[in-house]
Amino acid sequence: MKSLKLAAAGLALATATIVVPAYAQDAAAEAAPLDPARLAAAQKMVAYLLPDGSYARMMEQSMDQIVAMSMNSVMDLPMRDLAALGGVSEQDLASAGEGTMREMMAILDPHFEERQTLSMRAMMSAMTGVMTSMEPKMREGLGEAYAAQFTTAELNEITRFFETPAGGKYAASAMMVYMDPAVMARMQEMVPALMQEMPAIIEETKQATAHLPPLRSVDELTEDEREKLGGMIRED
Repeated sequence: MKSLKLAAAGLALATATIVVPAYAQDAAAEAAPLDPARLAAAQKMVAYLLPDGSYARMMEQSMDQIVAMSMNSVMDLPMRDLAALGGVSEQDLASAGEGTMREMMAILDPHFEERQTLSMRAMMSAMTGVMTSMEPKMREGLGEAYAAQFTTAELNEITRFFETPAGGKYAASAMMVYMDPAVMARMQEMVPALMQEMPAIIEETKQATAHLPPLRSVDELTEDEREKLGGMIRED
C-alpha cells in the first residue's frame, strides 16, 4: 500500500511535467536532418551568443536581484490572494483580512525573509553548476535551432557581424541583457498581474477538463490494478 500511495502522489507531479518534455521530444523526432555545413555555420555563430561560462556569469551577476524579486513579489501579496490560488472558495475569502504574507511571517518567523534569502542563494549556487554543465548541450540545441531557421549564407553573415567590435559586444550581451536591472524590474511588475489573474486561469483549466472523470484514488482500484501498480514500485 505504501508503494501505491507513493505512485498516486507522484502522478500529480508527472501530469504537471509531462506536456513540455513530450512536445519537445515530438518536435525533435519530426525535425528534418540538417545540412552539415549549415549546422557548422550555426554552431560557429552560437559560440558568440553563448560562450563558455555564460550561465555562471548570469547567475553571479543577477543572483541578488532574482532573490529579491522572488521574495518581494510574493511577500507583499495579500494572504487572501494566496488563499484564492490554493482553492479557497469566494465565500470563505469574503471574510478574509487584507494582511500580507510579509506581515504574517513577521509574527510566525521573524527570520523568515533571511532564511528564504539564504536558502534561495544556496539553491541557485547549486543550480549554477548544473546549468554550466549543460552549456554544451544548449549550444548544440541552439545551433540546430538556428540552422533550421537560417540559411548558411545568412548564418555566415551574422557571424561576420559578431566578429566586428559592435557585433561582438551585442553577442556577448544578447543573453545577459535579460538580467539587466531595467528588464528585471519590468519582469517583477508582471508578477502581481499574473497572480491576480491566476484564479481565473486555474478556473479555465478546470473547465477544460470538467468533462473528464476525476483521478481515481488507490482505494478505487481493483485488486488486479493495485497488484500491477504495486509491482512497478519497489518497497523500502
